[in-house]
Amino acid sequence: MSNFPWENPSLEAATGAAIADTVRRLRTAMPGRVVSFDPDKQTAVIQPMIRMIKADGTGVDLPPLGDVLVQFPEAGGFAFTFPVEEGDEGLVVIADRCIDGWWQSGQPSDPMDFRLHDLSDGTFIPGINSLPNVIPGFDMNAIVMRKFDGSAYFKIDKGGNIEADGTHMTIKCLATFEKLVTYQDGIAGSGGSNGNNLTGDLVVDGVSSRHHTHPDPHGGNTLEPNLS
Repeated sequence: MSNFPWENPSLEAATGAAIADTVRRLRTAMPGRVVSFDPDKQTAVIQPMIRMIKADGTGVDLPPLGDVLVQFPEAGGFAFTFPVEEGDEGLVVIADRCIDGWWQSGQPSDPMDFRLHDLSDGTFIPGINSLPNVIPGFDMNAIVMRKFDGSAYFKIDKGGNIEADGTHMTIKCLATFEKLVTYQDGIAGSGGSNGNNLTGDLVVDGVSSRHHTHPDPHGGNTLEPNLS
């Protein structure tokens, strides 16, 4: 507003200055960085990454924003969660009215404050990164759930192939395999108190568990196992 004609302002100049000042204060969205995260409330303290320009043209950091709601994909009784850590980047989206009443109750609510487009009413979308922090080794042929460094992942590619890698996989439920299972490094395990129960034939190095025989002391062969 340094060019505003303070000594003899016209209505047009005054109106334009008021509109310009309002626009400068209008908050819609900006990148932010996580300072801390509360997993119980699923809110974060976020440091805005765009500085505020004062009237004299100098820039100053905006203060950290508290109780910013963090977005996790969730619907239909399912949710996709992940850790949110200090330094994670994303986008702060500013609501146009006060969201406190809705946040506290989960019900339709009148605004509890007259503020508009205020930094107090932000939500945070993780994963919108600056260029130095983009995801390395981006796979254009598959949908991938992965560690950032790619050391562990689960992916489905465009051909329908599913691939997983990591340090260790634990399956805590019953598993049904309807097609051939191929393994390379061996298999180990135990059947608990009920032993191992296999249906059908088990073939090891071409030898059938149901139809194999052994040489007997008389130069012949034993009968096949009696599985009845």
